[in-house]
Amino acid sequence: QGTRPLGTFAVGLGQSAGKAFPQALAGLVGKPGEFVGWWALLNASIISMYYITLLAWVLGMLVGSFGPLFEPTSAMPNYSEIEEFSNPTGFFFHALSSPWVILSVVVVWLLNVVICSKGTKTIEATVKFFVPAMWVMMIVLIIRGVTLDNGMDGVAYLFNPDFSAMGELEVWRGAFGQIFFRFL
Repeated sequence: QGTRPLGTFAVGLGQSAGKAFPQALAGLVGKPGEFVGWWALLNASIISMYYITLLAWVLGMLVGSFGPLFEPTSAMPNYSEIEEFSNPTGFFFHALSSPWVILSVVVVWLLNVVICSKGTKTIEATVKFFVPAMWVMMIVLIIRGVTLDNGMDGVAYLFNPDFSAMGELEVWRGAFGQIFFRFL
């Protein structure tokens, strides 16, 4: 018998016990197992909320890219100390302070619910569409970036790092903040 991924174990354990994963794990290893099972579900829920929020921001920026995002600046009526911000930063902050961000989150949640409720075939078809689409968009953005004025200077900056910055505490704090999805 070979090794199996944990996800396969969780699904198999739940199916064989006829219970949810935490209760099935409790039946296998006792009360600590149930705690671990609930902790795993809570962790997955928190990560899902985080990524759904990011996807909502992406959806909002995508919709914005067809219109006001191309304006040179965005008015900032909800920020008293800032009158205008250059785009896309201004558009992003304006979108965050408007009801559109809530609508984007609701749309992304509904899409996730619909896709997941239809079963594995729909999930597989969605992944088969969005993963290549993501790569195509990334390639388009790279080509667009290097063809802009001074685009190749950006590539040179990317591939000629300043290793002296590795000794600065703020660089490490920023890196660990990105790794652990929060600011340290």
